[in-house]
Amino acid sequence: MALKDYYHLLHVPAGATVLEIKKAFRKLAMEYHPDKHENNKEYTSLFREIQEAYAVLSDPQKREVYHYQRWLEKSMGHELDTALDADQILLLFIKTEQYLATVDWYRSGNDALLTPLLELFSESRIATIKRGGNDKVGRTVLEVALRCSSRLSSRGIAAIMDQLKDLLDRYPEEEILWQTFIEKTKRKERIAVAKVPLIILVTLALCLVFFLLTRQKI
Repeated sequence: MALKDYYHLLHVPAGATVLEIKKAFRKLAMEYHPDKHENNKEYTSLFREIQEAYAVLSDPQKREVYHYQRWLEKSMGHELDTALDADQILLLFIKTEQYLATVDWYRSGNDALLTPLLELFSESRIATIKRGGNDKVGRTVLEVALRCSSRLSSRGIAAIMDQLKDLLDRYPEEEILWQTFIEKTKRKERIAVAKVPLIILVTLALCLVFFLLTRQKI
């Protein structure tokens, strides 16, 4: 997943002093504090991200580690996560989907991808998409999210659906696709569970047949 650009989030340059970072944080905290916006989900999520950025950049040790991560990401040709408007967020989602296609997540278990996806489809980003009012962008986001979630278990898909609830409520036909997909995944999981005892029974039956054939020869 793309590394968040904390400097971009706080609107300060990468070489900003601790004092400049603190000043920028206070200004943004005043602007986005949930109490000023009736605990709006978008502002609450943005406020948490601002707090996260400040917690890292105001701590010398954490900032040093973050700088190394930034350098590492850039040295590998990766872009930092600076998505703030609907179009940029959609582009980030599409790039993430392309990246996921190159990674074998199955080796780590079906839900190894769940936490990164929950962070990717954050409440603030979904709220920004919804606020943009562009139906094409909104539907495309849900389509991309569904494809990204195809690697998850039914439990993981349900968690992503809950994260996307505000957007799914706006497009009922898309929600039907998600519900159909999660039911299909549940059926596959039930079949997979049922296969285990069936395989054991078949194996025991074959062993018994082999044993009886062996005794007859004797």
